[in-house]
Amino acid sequence: MKTLWLLAIPTWLLADVSPRGSMLSTHTASEGIVRLQDGRLVVAGGNTGAGLSASAEIFDPRTRRWTEAPGLVSGRYYHAVALLRTGDLLVIGGYAKKHDASCGLLDPKTATWTPTGAMSTPRAGHAAVTLLDGRVLVWGGYDGAGYPNSSEIYDPAARAWKDGPPSEVSHTQGTAALLPGGRVLAAGGNSNAGAGNTAEVFDPRANSWTKAAPMKFGRYLQAHASLPDGRVFVSGGHGAQASVEIFDSRANAWTEGPSLNRGRQNHAMVALPGGAIAAIGGTGAETSIEIYEPARRAWRQGADMPRARAVPLAALLPDGRILVTGSAPETDFYDLKRDRWEPGPQASAGRAIR
Repeated sequence: MKTLWLLAIPTWLLADVSPRGSMLSTHTASEGIVRLQDGRLVVAGGNTGAGLSASAEIFDPRTRRWTEAPGLVSGRYYHAVALLRTGDLLVIGGYAKKHDASCGLLDPKTATWTPTGAMSTPRAGHAAVTLLDGRVLVWGGYDGAGYPNSSEIYDPAARAWKDGPPSEVSHTQGTAALLPGGRVLAAGGNSNAGAGNTAEVFDPRANSWTKAAPMKFGRYLQAHASLPDGRVFVSGGHGAQASVEIFDSRANAWTEGPSLNRGRQNHAMVALPGGAIAAIGGTGAETSIEIYEPARRAWRQGADMPRARAVPLAALLPDGRILVTGSAPETDFYDLKRDRWEPGPQASAGRAIR
């Protein structure tokens, strides 16, 4: 396999999706961890250190337990994941001893897997977003030889993929976010030219990509959170950047936000009530959490995590705490009000899924 920056590729995920497939008010789970329609959380696949996992684990906030769901088509990481309107979880491509085009469906009610249609192009480090009509858009990635700028669209009813329009650049390891009205933002990412600042918007009704205003800084391996007003908050990236940029789709403009206290890449970002945001872990800040306070337009450093997490996964729980997992089998809960960490249940393995 060609050597490239695939040590920590984001498993791109849509913003939280309701049963009707509409975007909720905030992006309350980071890339790589999926919030199901019943509120449970799922992490699928990944590198456990002992090999590539062919299972998922489901966390139930009510019982505070993880349950394993084995039987994915093949173990993989660098894959993408999308929640369908049926409630099933679609796992897409990734690296499974080679760059893979295969896909699998997890029924979280029965914890069983079913193979589904394969993509036409193998991809690792690609993006996936569930559109408002229930289809899934995938683009970019690394196919073993280069960075394709092609896209494909999955039809859940047909369980098959169709070719979509190409984007201008690949946007591999970049930002993928659902915008108000159902359009999709692709920003930054890796390609043969290195870290990019290009941004594009996909319109499902027109079935086309349109060039958007570019970011000020080229970046990949960044994190993002979608805010209640529809803006997209992007931070960090390759080289453990500390810079922050905010995209307003209505104005087609980026503005610089207050920089992180700690530069980071591969970190998790979670939107919190009132427009606050948590930035958690990541390379360069493995034990660090900081909270963006919109009234002050500044980041507040929180208590250090109990363990280092170079590639964390995080989600806001119904009780207001933040669940953090990934890079280790242990789960930790962050209490925002008390600024302290509490131990949680242990998963079957520590999963590096990106």
